[in-house]
Amino acid sequence: MAMSGLRSMSVQVRESYKSKSYRPRTKARTCERRTVQSLNVPSMKVEYQYGTSLVGTSSEEFKSAREKEKSEMRDLNARLAHYIEVSRYNDALNKNLVEEMENLKATGRRGSDSMKNMYETELEQLRRLLDEGEREKAELRRQMEEKEHQVEDLQAEYVVIENVKESRTGGHNARLNRHNQDLQRELHNLQREYDKLLVEKDNEMNQLRTLLENTLTDLQSITDRNMSLQLEIMAYRKLLENEENRSFPPSLQNWHRRRLPLLIPQK
Repeated sequence: MAMSGLRSMSVQVRESYKSKSYRPRTKARTCERRTVQSLNVPSMKVEYQYGTSLVGTSSEEFKSAREKEKSEMRDLNARLAHYIEVSRYNDALNKNLVEEMENLKATGRRGSDSMKNMYETELEQLRRLLDEGEREKAELRRQMEEKEHQVEDLQAEYVVIENVKESRTGGHNARLNRHNQDLQRELHNLQREYDKLLVEKDNEMNQLRTLLENTLTDLQSITDRNMSLQLEIMAYRKLLENEENRSFPPSLQNWHRRRLPLLIPQK
């Protein structure tokens, strides 16, 4: 009964392993089993011709290539993890089969020769699968190392390109800095000229204010003088109207005649 159960378990393992719906138990490992010949891993070959310039290559292409290499490395890691899991499972199954065979031998070799041949055939198949998995694992490691070297080369080329770009843009930045300094000096000179003109205009405005104040003072004085003269003229006219019928001495009349033109403002 133990042998039949072990046989049925071995058959189920083989059928599930050969089935297309087989998936590993770990959630992150979802790759299908393939042989080395069926792996279609693209490789990137970087060729340089004489006279080519690294500066002409866009840094975006190198970034895209790096991302592609990382994706391929993740795929290779997932496949490698899958094969490691299969190898461990085969090792455990092989160990169980060996233990079962030893138990059968210890109990007096009660099993038939056909059963023994069947188990030996299954063990041989499992050993072949294990050897094949080891070869595929070694090939995947080799490809992964090649991809890592390619990524390192691309990183080195990217650093060289960035250094060249920085060295070329450095001269342009220096010219811009010198031009900026010239503009700053010119702006400083213009600011000094503006301040000087502003001081001169302030002085002129102060002089004009002083002159205007003096002119207003003189005008007010003239206005006051004119008003006093007008009042004096009106007083004399009224006096003349009141005294027009009186007789004045000739000397007083002459004095009035001389005084009246002086009191009347000239137009």
